Amino acid sequence: ILTEQMKSDNISYIGRAELNYWMGRVYEAMGDEDNATLYYAISALFDFKAPSKEYMSLIKVAQYCYSQRDFKRAYNYITRSYQDASECNAKLRINQIAGIMPNIIREYEIQKQQRYKQLGTTILCFLFALILLFAILTKVSKSHREAKEANRLKEIYLGEYLYMFAEHINSLEKYRSNLRKIAKQ
Repeated sequence: ILTEQMKSDNISYIGRAELNYWMGRVYEAMGDEDNATLYYAISALFDFKAPSKEYMSLIKVAQYCYSQRDFKRAYNYITRSYQDASECNAKLRINQIAGIMPNIIREYEIQKQQRYKQLGTTILCFLFALILLFAILTKVSKSHREAKEANRLKEIYLGEYLYMFAEHINSLEKYRSNLRKIAKQ
């Protein structure tokens, strides 16, 4: 019956919201939480289009998100429900929200603090990695300078050795030349 009524084109947003809400209730009674939440979410969408802000659907979706440990969405939905209920002074809805809102807020704050701790840890790890990288680059740079200096000294000593070797060859050449002159005489 409800599905047939939902197909009708002459139903207002409030009517569509109520039909989807009741479909959600039916699925909830059957133990099908996923379909119940789907219809509650559809109902909430129609509730947003309706002029009345006294609704239950978004509260149900917030409860579902809370049960699934999706505390951020649960927090967003329950605070929106509270704001709308406060605007239209819906005391029954405010009381219903007051029953679950503290738990959602507490879990949301705990989750938020954990995210901040994770962010802090990530930043510290990143800073540590940067410091470590700087230390490694400094050591590599120092090693590079030392290797450059060692290469320069090696070139100097090699040049000196080649110079001495060339001088020795020149002196042997002079000696051989002298021996030839002596041998010719």
